[in-house]
Formats: sequence, C-alpha cells, structure tokens
Amino acid sequence: MAEALDLLQRLSFEAEAGKRFGRLLKINILRALTLDGLGRFKEALELLDGCLYFAYPEGYVRVFLDEGQPMKMLLAQWLAHASAGSLRDYAIHLLAQFDAEPHVATVAQEKASPACSLVEPLSQRELEVLHLMALGRTNQEIAQQLIVAPGTVKAHTASIYRKLDVANRTEAVARARQLGI
Repeated sequence: MAEALDLLQRLSFEAEAGKRFGRLLKINILRALTLDGLGRFKEALELLDGCLYFAYPEGYVRVFLDEGQPMKMLLAQWLAHASAGSLRDYAIHLLAQFDAEPHVATVAQEKASPACSLVEPLSQRELEVLHLMALGRTNQEIAQQLIVAPGTVKAHTASIYRKLDVANRTEAVARARQLGI
C-alpha cells in the first residue's frame, strides 16, 4: 500500500500542475482511503477534509459514492470529529446518498448483451444515460437523477454518439432501438 500511496502522491502533483482539479479530487480521495488503510487515520481525515472543502462548492457526489463502503466509513469517522457548519452538512448529505435507492435499473441494461453488433459496447452508465435520453430528459435532469455533474453527462453523451456512430439524441435513440438496446 505504501507504493500505491507514493504513486498517488506523484499523480496528485501532476494533476495539480496541469490544473486538472477534478482528477486531483479523485486522486486525493484515493490517497485518503489509502492512508486510512495504512492506519494513518489523522492524515486520512485531514486529506478528506481538504477534499470536502474543494468538492462542496461544486456539489460533487459521485466521486465519493464510487469508492463505496470504505468511503462511507471514512466519512462517518470524519463526521464524528467535525464541527458544525456547511462542510458537516455536506458530509451528512453524502452519507445519505450512500443509503439512497440504487441507481436506475433499466430495461436497456437487461437487454444489452455482449454479442451486440457494436465494435465498442456501451458501458452500464452509458446505457443509463441513453435510457434517460430516450425519455426526453435534459443533461441537467440526467445529472440530477444519476447524481453526477452535468459535464459528466455531456461526456457520456459524446461517447454514446461515437459508439453508435450518430450525431444527435434522436439518432442515438433510433439507433439503440434498431440494435435492440
């Protein structure tokens, strides 16, 4: 784990130098979890505090949820030591999201098969986005439902268009229906 921590430290320097702050947040979350795994509890909580401070104004949620139970436990430990304030409220909100209903299960996910005629198959998340697009939802509405940033939805949409070889939402939905997705 110490080697992983060293690698994450180097990656964080590179992300910060390149002003890739979303990536820096993800790396620092992983560093906090690694520090916690190494028994360096105080350092883990301090790093998580910095992550929360950075993530709060932008409303990041998914980046924390993606780390699952270890992040849930670390957030709970952080909360036990946190004083009242907006960061504490944000951490409570994040913890509540861990217990919220699982993501939208769609018929499209159940129908999708590895034998699909696409050169590069759609990911589970792309299938969710595509399903919500088919329901006429905007990127903002999709982002709120899937608890991700609108920019993330935009990236998934671009990937869907590329994989389905289409130029817009209407074509994407039509192509998906044609493929039986």
